[in-house]
Order: sequence, then structure tokens, then C-alpha cells
Amino acid sequence: MNYILNQHAAQDDWTLIRLSEGETPESVTVPAGQHIVPLAVWQAQSALQSRADIGVWLENTTEPETLKLDWNRFPVIALDYPKFTDGRSHSIAYLLRNRLNFKNELRAIGDVLVDQLFYMQRVGFNAFNLRADQKMDTALRMLKPFSVTYQGSTDDARPLFLRTHEEQPAQHDHGLTAKINALETLLKDIANDHTPAVFANSLALEDMVLTDVIARLNLPIPMFTLQTGLLHAQTTQMVTTIAEHYVLNVAQYLPDDSDVNSYIQTHGKFAFYESVELRKACCHIRKVKPLQRALAGQKAWITGQRAEQSVTRVALNVREWDAANGLEKFNPLRDWTFTDVKNYIALYRVPYNPLHDQGYPSIGCEPCTRPIKNGEDVRAGRWWWEHSDSKECGLHLHEDKND
Repeated sequence: MNYILNQHAAQDDWTLIRLSEGETPESVTVPAGQHIVPLAVWQAQSALQSRADIGVWLENTTEPETLKLDWNRFPVIALDYPKFTDGRSHSIAYLLRNRLNFKNELRAIGDVLVDQLFYMQRVGFNAFNLRADQKMDTALRMLKPFSVTYQGSTDDARPLFLRTHEEQPAQHDHGLTAKINALETLLKDIANDHTPAVFANSLALEDMVLTDVIARLNLPIPMFTLQTGLLHAQTTQMVTTIAEHYVLNVAQYLPDDSDVNSYIQTHGKFAFYESVELRKACCHIRKVKPLQRALAGQKAWITGQRAEQSVTRVALNVREWDAANGLEKFNPLRDWTFTDVKNYIALYRVPYNPLHDQGYPSIGCEPCTRPIKNGEDVRAGRWWWEHSDSKECGLHLHEDKND
């Protein structure tokens, strides 16, 4: 059988076992030596579970996240492709690598064709049993058909724009270095002189810069986010990402259920599309009131606003008095450009919301955010049915405007 391991033709020392007609997981015999057996066989025969020379293969209907297994106990996991047109094992491979953190050999078996190999490799496979009629020399070439890939995946989570920035570190020097130093100094001063202070983390690209600095410097600045109940799933997932990557907790403040239900019963679930007033009323319930609870008892709060973001933010100050909430407010990224933010993300390999790679430079609630088009302002996708001078939610009034 044609076998590839880590982009090289290799000798296959493993024997694949499939059940023959009439055999059951309990009855099949697994001899000594390295064998890859159906997961059901490994589960049914307790003697196999103590053997280090046993791998398993999974059907394309398997849901590994539902099984309470330490997948790294297996030296090899194979995923079956009954037909080359069925790509469900692609998803299982990506899940094993990225969510379940499987580190060992991940092998594709079954109807494996050479023109699939590059994409299989991108989702996490590092080994392949080619279909018998496939040619090895062609297969090895097909593992590297493109010199550059645009999207991030298991083989490199960074999209092209981040890889490009990282491969040109000189671009991070001088201006950005000075801004990073100033940012670190300001956050240290806030932690020392304005305690208790809190960071309002929108989970956007800018706020991940602040999250990273707070974590790197181990600053005693807790953070929270406003869980409006209408956020994209990818945005909500960032709370877990921050917990796993930085071991930091992001407190979530939710709107009052009675306020939300009253708004929907009175105006309708999507009434925010009907007028600026009704949209701001929705924002007040889902954002402003939870923010007031989050800021209670604080001396200062921190945001990720940048003056460059919109016409409503050009008068932004780095430090200002938030009269509405009665405390100091800091906007440490006031003078940062979007390029500065992207360069920092690349330089420090900061995790970020994958929606940013899908045309969303600014991300709010899902019904109120769309991808922008080429040439549009970065906030054109926010409340796109409104005029640009009304695009604020009420979190940041007068000179301190942001959401």
C-alpha cells in the first residue's frame, strides 16, 4: 500500500484491521504487533486498552468530542473515507487537531486520492494510505501545489496578512515600538494609580492587543465583556479562547431578561431596523445598562477605542472624565492605526476573532453587523442602514464615543 508520512514516502509498519462479515468487535482477534483497529473493537476488548502498539480508526460519523477519551494515548488515529466525495473526515481531523489537541500521527485511509492530499494536510492529516491506483510521485507533488495559502488552518492558523507582517519584522520597529512602550507604561500607571480599574473587553482586534499587554505584564486589571445575547458565536468563543490562551477570566454581563422581553413584546424582535431611536433603545437595554452594572464601584475603565475608527471618534482623548458613569476613562489606543493593531497581533501571535478574516474589521451584534466591501470604511458594516454620524450605541457619550 502506498504510504506517506510527513510529506515523505515511508514504510508502513502498521496493519489495518477491518471487520469481516460475521465478525463483531468482541470476536475479532488482534494479534501481537502494531495494529490499527476500529474504535469499537478497542472499546469492546479491554486487553487492547493497555497495549501501546494499538491505534484506532474512526468512521466518518464519529463525534470524538462526545467521547471521554484521552486521544493522545493512541500513537496513530486513522480516519476513514468510504468515498472520496464524502468530506466528513476533514471536519473530524480539524476537530482532533484544534479542539482536542491530538499531537500524534493522523492518517487518512480509504478512498484517498492524490488531488485531496493538500487539503487533507491543511486540516491536520500528516499521514496517508493512498488508494492502490494512485501514484506516489504525483502524490508527493500534490502535497505542495501552492507556494502561498490565504486562509489560516491547522497547518498555520495565521491568515496571509498576519504571516506577511510577521515575516517582515522591520515593519514593527520605530513607531510601533514607541506606541507599545507608551501603552505598557500607561496600563501600569492605571493599575498603580487608579485601582480599582476594569477593562471593557469587546473581544475585537483592538481589545485583544490590550488583553495581551495586560496578560504579558501580569497587571491586576480585571476584564469584562457585554454579552448582549445577540453576539456571533465566534465572538462568544473568544471568552473561552482568552481563558485557554492567557488563563484569564472575562466576566460576562448580560441584559435583564425582563427588559429584553418588554422591548420585543412592545416593538418586535427586529425593531432596531426601523429607526435610530428603536436601535438605540435596544443598545441601551443590551449594552448600556449592563455596562453601568459592570462599572459600579470602579475608579476607572479602559476601552479599545481608536480615533481613526470613525467620524464619531476623532475627538477621542487618551484620558477623559466619564460624567455619565462618574469615573475616569482611558482609551490607550487612541492614536493607533489599524495597521499598528494588525502588526502587534502578528508580532505577538495574539489570538483573535476569526470573523476579522471574513471581512468584518468591526464586529458588534450579529443582526447589526455585516462584512464590508472593498473600499468601504472599517465601520461601514455596523448598523449599515444608518448614516455614519449616528453609528454609536450609547456606551460612549459626547467626546468618548465607542461601543
